[in-house]
Amino acid sequence: MCTSPTAKDFGDDLDRFLKGEPIEARRNSIAYRTTKWIRKWPALSTAAAMSLLLIAITALLLAQPTPGPTPEERDKVLLQKALPHLETAQYELEKASRYTSNARQERRSVLEKAVGELNTAIELFPRYADAFFYRGMARKSLARPDLAQKDFTEAIRLDSTHAEAYYARIQLQLKQVLQKRLRTPIQTSPDAKILEQRRVEIGKDITILKKLSTRPELALTAEAGLNAIFDQWEAALSLAEKAIEKNRAFSDAYVIRAVIRKARALLVQNNVDQLLALALEDCDAAIRSEVNNTEAYRVRAGIHLLLDQYEEAINDLNEMESISPQEAQTYIDRAIVLEGDPIPVRSRKQIRIDLDRAIEIESDNPHARFLRASQTIMTPGTEDKFRKARKDLDVALRSDPDFFTALIFRMICHHSLKDDPSFARDEEKLEKLLPGISEDPELIKKQIRGYVRILALQFKVPKARAIFRDAGDLLKLKRYPEAKECYLDVIEELLVSDSQEGRRIPPAERKNLRQVSHYNIACIESLAGNSRKGLLSLRNAFKAGFNDWNHLYFDPDLEEVRKDPEFQALVDHFRKQPYNKKR
Repeated sequence: MCTSPTAKDFGDDLDRFLKGEPIEARRNSIAYRTTKWIRKWPALSTAAAMSLLLIAITALLLAQPTPGPTPEERDKVLLQKALPHLETAQYELEKASRYTSNARQERRSVLEKAVGELNTAIELFPRYADAFFYRGMARKSLARPDLAQKDFTEAIRLDSTHAEAYYARIQLQLKQVLQKRLRTPIQTSPDAKILEQRRVEIGKDITILKKLSTRPELALTAEAGLNAIFDQWEAALSLAEKAIEKNRAFSDAYVIRAVIRKARALLVQNNVDQLLALALEDCDAAIRSEVNNTEAYRVRAGIHLLLDQYEEAINDLNEMESISPQEAQTYIDRAIVLEGDPIPVRSRKQIRIDLDRAIEIESDNPHARFLRASQTIMTPGTEDKFRKARKDLDVALRSDPDFFTALIFRMICHHSLKDDPSFARDEEKLEKLLPGISEDPELIKKQIRGYVRILALQFKVPKARAIFRDAGDLLKLKRYPEAKECYLDVIEELLVSDSQEGRRIPPAERKNLRQVSHYNIACIESLAGNSRKGLLSLRNAFKAGFNDWNHLYFDPDLEEVRKDPEFQALVDHFRKQPYNKKR
């Protein structure tokens, strides 16, 4: 209730009320004054209210979070940042592919740079399938196959239509399967089952590759390689030829066809030279298309050896090494190629160097360890060689417990060292790898022991016999001084009558080794123009029992000795001896 002190005050309040102004009879609150002001100035009040409302709405809108870019938009931004690094890497990879043996060290630096650029691209955009693929290719060229395979698998996960990534992964898998198969001669062993599983897995990748059909030569070449590994040569050849028809510049297809033609030459034994010549042409075509194709050089080196073109083979192997000098498999492959040398003595030392280098790079590589052990076993020597070989075989079998051939060779070492407990343990392991063990285990054990004993005897090569064989190989190569030293070593070895090696050689063979060694030394001296020394060696050959008189007069290597005035008298003297009558 409001009251005014006087009638005049009341009247003034009434006038103010009628005018819409605040009255004095009550306290002027803010709400009261505001209400009165709005009633007095309705238009202005409306404008002010609208302004306040607009300000409030604007403030509210500004307070809401701004919607960011969509995932597609974000990917596009990241891709744009990563793309320059990918393009730089592609340029470096293309540049690396053109380097030849004169600049292979620089090639490695270029590949490392490409990997660095691709690492940056992947950091910026981790879902970049092409970046993973190209990094895998660079790592493959840098001899990092495990990392390369992971990159190819990631590229496929990010892009299931990436045909090149499928093909690259298949190629690495085929190489692994080939190495495994070389160690698995018994097809019903556990390893053979693993190989069959791998074959199925690779087959699935090839099926996907066929469906993609962006580059049909990839699927054809991959399938040809798989068939070749499992000795399906005709099917492999047909597929390789189809791949070449699809793309005549595809290096891998030519390599596969070369491998098949080489294998057919060795298996069929018909038109051998023609098939090997065609295989060489395929390797040449592969290298023209891809100058850094290590497989092409490896295959061509093997063909050169079969054609007795040793220097050409060595050149190709050196090219292969210059491409991948840090890969253990490079040196293993070179050792395997050199083991096919028809004149073993000239390659034996290099094989050992290559295997030592492979083990230095990858100490637990089962294939390198096995090859070195087998070379040690086959080298003439005492029981110590079996101890050395067994150490390598232990490592090989730790890395690959089902390595069948390594297990056989270790049993040979046990047998030669008379280590019966170890032999029995390995015999049990071997039984599990052999077929038919459940039918007649005792028969299988008997067969195993007999097989091991036969091999052990073969590997106990008498030193004199081995050196004599090397001397003959050196004669074929016309390396006469080295051959002479070997023949002298044979004679010295045979003189050690109480040596183990000497006792193991039958008397008739000992006699033949001695007389042929002296005779060949006489020929070497004659070829060098040393007729007097030649006559002395010929005298020793006669004393050892040499009596092939017809050969003596017609051998062109003895021409200088025959010119010596004392030659005829020497021959006449020994022909009169009762033990040197006509053969």
